[in-house]
Amino acid sequence: MRVHYMDPVVNKRVRALWLPGLAAVILAQVLPRILLWGELLSGLRIMIRCGPLWLAFFLPWLWGLVAVGGLAAYWSRRAGGGVCERVLASLFPAFVQLVHCAAIPHYPWPGEPRATWGPHISAYINLVVAPSIFLLLGTIPFLGPGQGKNPAP
Repeated sequence: MRVHYMDPVVNKRVRALWLPGLAAVILAQVLPRILLWGELLSGLRIMIRCGPLWLAFFLPWLWGLVAVGGLAAYWSRRAGGGVCERVLASLFPAFVQLVHCAAIPHYPWPGEPRATWGPHISAYINLVVAPSIFLLLGTIPFLGPGQGKNPAP
């Protein structure tokens, strides 16, 4: 009787998608704590008011996400992941923030007669859309043919 311990497809998926994605999530969560530790970079924030929305961007963290996205895509490429796996692995931190934003209950602010969508839209832009753009910027150099499914001849 033969026993198969691991399916090779699952093993490749774990190496090319889940491990780089998990590492990207951990790095993206630890990076702002490291950058704010010395309080030298805490003043590099941009606050933008767009009508009822307030957008707050911490620039060192966003530029650090370029490196995090590139690292996840590079690791995925080295593990044999295709272009889709590389992009998904680099976007894992944005997916985690999307779940986090979706889990926030939508209640009216104190003193308001009804709930407004401004704080939720601001949270999605600040925590999902902007980080996704910077994560994808880091992924771009690793989208070419490499050790993925379609290596160059």
